[in-house]
Amino acid sequence: MEWIRPPANPPAGALIEQALELARAVGTFGFDPLILAYHPVARMNPYHALLYQRAIPCGVGPVPMVREERLREVVELTGRGFTTALHLHWLNLVLAHVDSAADARKVLRPYLDRLDR
Repeated sequence: MEWIRPPANPPAGALIEQALELARAVGTFGFDPLILAYHPVARMNPYHALLYQRAIPCGVGPVPMVREERLREVVELTGRGFTTALHLHWLNLVLAHVDSAADARKVLRPYLDRLDR
């Protein structure tokens, strides 16, 4: 399965559809799939493609989580019995307006609480 640049704004449910397709592809290599949602998606970063294009034969189905709101789809996959993980590449968007470590802690706490739900 070839790595394809994710669309800028996929419709609701697209993450699940892509994860199911990847799970089938991973299964052909004899693995129980690990669905790896990654966020944010850096479309212009060539290393994303390099990192994820070799994941499937290793048992990992990398799924771009373009919007934070799509996390509920990852949770749904977990509820369906899939092993899932969330890979947060960078938090620069979360920390964009932070001037100190104390401010960062104030901003990160609500962000992490949203992820924990």
